[in-house]
Parts: sequence; C-alpha cells; structure tokens
Amino acid sequence: MSQLQKLMLFLDQKSGSEEEISEEEMLASYEQFLLEVTPKLVSLPKLLASFCDIQSFTHSDLMLQILFNYMPSYQSDIQKDDDFFFLHAVDSKLRDKDQHLLNQSLKHTCKQLKSSQRSYNSPILNSLMSVSLLFSGLSDDMGFADTLGDVEKEIGYLPIFQLETFDDDMDDLFTNNNQADLDFATASFTRLITMVLVFFDTSALSKLLDHLTIKGKDNAYDLNNLWMKHSILLKKWFVLSNVDLFLTLNRYMQNNKLIDQKYSLKMNRFSPYISGVS
Repeated sequence: MSQLQKLMLFLDQKSGSEEEISEEEMLASYEQFLLEVTPKLVSLPKLLASFCDIQSFTHSDLMLQILFNYMPSYQSDIQKDDDFFFLHAVDSKLRDKDQHLLNQSLKHTCKQLKSSQRSYNSPILNSLMSVSLLFSGLSDDMGFADTLGDVEKEIGYLPIFQLETFDDDMDDLFTNNNQADLDFATASFTRLITMVLVFFDTSALSKLLDHLTIKGKDNAYDLNNLWMKHSILLKKWFVLSNVDLFLTLNRYMQNNKLIDQKYSLKMNRFSPYISGVS
C-alpha cells in the first residue's frame, strides 16, 4: 500500500469511530504523513483527486498542513509564523505562483466534485479555501489593516471598532451552554469582509454594505446600524463553513440584485505595504 493510500484511509476516519487513535498516535501520524506526502513524491493533481474522495472532516487540519507544503511561498527559506505575516517578505513572483496554483486547484476540485456528484461542502474544498484565505495577505492583523485602508479609500470608512460594543467575551464561547445567545460582532463582520474581498471583489463588498447599512455624511458606514438590523443574519453567516458561506453570499447578492451573475470560485491576493518588510 502506498503512503498516499495510507493517508486516504487515515483521513477518512470519522471522529468517535472504533479506529480512533490517541492524541499521541495522531500527532505521530501527522508528522509521518507530512514527511512522506510531499510535492516531490505526490503530484498536486493526484493529491487533489484523492482528497476529493474524503468525506470526513476529522483530520482536516492534516489536509490543510499537507496543502501548505505545495505552496511556492511556503517552500521559501523565509521563517514561517502562524499568522502568515512572513508572506509580506516573499517575492511577488512566488506569491503570483501561489495564487495561480490555488485558482487552478479550486477550479479543478469544483469540476471533479461536480462530475462525481459529491457535495461542494467537502473537506478538500473547504481546506483549499482556508489555504486561499491564509495566503491572501489578509490573515495577519497588519496585512488586514493596511489592505482595509486601501479599500476604504474606494468605498468608504469602515469603523469596525464600533462593533466592540456588541461583542461578548470569547471565553464565553467555551463556558456558555447556549452559544446561539452569544454575539461576536467584530469577528463576524471581519470574517464577512475578508471572505468578500478574497473570493469576490471590492465592488461586491461595496454593494453588499450599501444594501445592509447606511453611510453618514463623513462617508463612513454605520456599523452600529448594520449589527442592530442584521445581527441574526450575520450570526448565521459567521458559523457557516467556507464553502457554504461563499455559496450563501453568492445567492444572497444575486437574489437582492447586487450582482448580475454568480461569481465562480477563485481567490484574490493582496500585497499591502508593511513598513520594515521587504
């Protein structure tokens, strides 16, 4: 049995199954697969084709880590960090290759899932979207803030700090039995605009925000108004998977005549200027 076949069997395990292993065994397996399933040993098209058959989300973290190793920027000698701040020091040509590779992978995976009549809300498509978000240039605070500044020059000011008033303590997420009662307004809105910027565009974001709220005389969106009017909707969107949120936003914007036709799934990357990084 090849290492790829062993990986497929491992990934398809479901949480709570009889085959479930201890945490120590799981970490050891992760490390072994990360060493043995690499671009030199398994081509990306072959890997994606195999991942399309996986239905269990139990080991999606491993799937994600394996996909990292296929990204040109991740193969660079620059020291990596969990927030992906290192991307701002990566040569733009390498980042262009990341984007091209991800868009080809998203297109190929959608096509294969459709042809095999599998759900788009699959581990592999969600993982590819997670990789796209991480490699977009928006996953670290500085990259997000700098890009947001450029976006605001086009569409209007987004005073995200206004939403802190509605935020519950994140610690309550683990202690409150009724999580539906919790509000994470800042996180919900930040995820929403990140998804729209990465998988749609600035024009779509502008039209969506104009639909959801109002602007003041200072060209600033009223985010207090947005949350008070649409908190139920944004809370529903916040808990959706990457795939379901993309499909939901596509449908919502088309139904409300904000876009003429649905967007195909592809990612945008951003190159914010970060002082001291070259």
